[in-house]
Amino acid sequence: MIRETGAGGGALLAGAVLTVDSARVYDGLILGSALAFLAAALLVVFAVPSTPHAQPPAQGPSGHRALLRDRPYLALIGACTIFALCSSFLALSLPVYVVQGLSGPSWVSGPLLALNTLLLATCTAALTRFVRRRCTRPRAMAWAGALWTLWCAASAAAVLLPSEALVPYLVAVVLCYTTAEMIYGPASNALAADAAPPGSRGTYLAAFQYSFAVANILAPGLFGLLFGQNRLLPWLAVGLLAALGAALMLRLEHRLPRERRTSGHADAARDGAPDTGTTIEGSAH
Repeated sequence: MIRETGAGGGALLAGAVLTVDSARVYDGLILGSALAFLAAALLVVFAVPSTPHAQPPAQGPSGHRALLRDRPYLALIGACTIFALCSSFLALSLPVYVVQGLSGPSWVSGPLLALNTLLLATCTAALTRFVRRRCTRPRAMAWAGALWTLWCAASAAAVLLPSEALVPYLVAVVLCYTTAEMIYGPASNALAADAAPPGSRGTYLAAFQYSFAVANILAPGLFGLLFGQNRLLPWLAVGLLAALGAALMLRLEHRLPRERRTSGHADAARDGAPDTGTTIEGSAH
């Protein structure tokens, strides 16, 4: 929620600054961004306490060797790459699809993306707590994949609507996408941390982050290539990938390490943050 607040605020600030046609203003924006990175680094160095945790004795291969032999975790990374592709598709596809694919109003994309950011920034924790009480993290991720599949089908079906119904319909479509994103993000991060062995957690989580990097590299080219062939092809491809990711998570549920289940409040709080090696109970207290 905090990350989305920062991203939304930064996007609004950048959008306002870029309306001024001045190279000096643009240079100031770049300098301000650099200073923000520096401030973040200093906060981590001086404000985040360093509390090293005792590592358990190594059993068998560790580090990269252990990761390459851990097929369930590699499959988890593969599924998360699929879902990260779905997660990055809204901002890429919505403005182009609305204007060129649906001949809709050009102004609608901004408010829809702002709605997505607002909901992510305000409702993620509450929805995570609700979902966590009712299903495991792999099943929550499968539900997110099903919602993304529905989002793709609904987006493709928008070509059948009359122009006067397009805007409210797109609002509902974005709500479907945002719900999937709110479910997926906390569950995937917590599951990736829980499924990593304590002695190799840093290596495992570093590899897990590649799912987002790969998705961010592939998504723009994939959308451009498919949309250039047919306006509905991106939705067909991403919808099939989302369904594949959901099916994969259901198969992985019993192959990944069993979750540590505690009270719903502690789990929901923990699902929003990376694992630090402490127990849920210790973190909560």
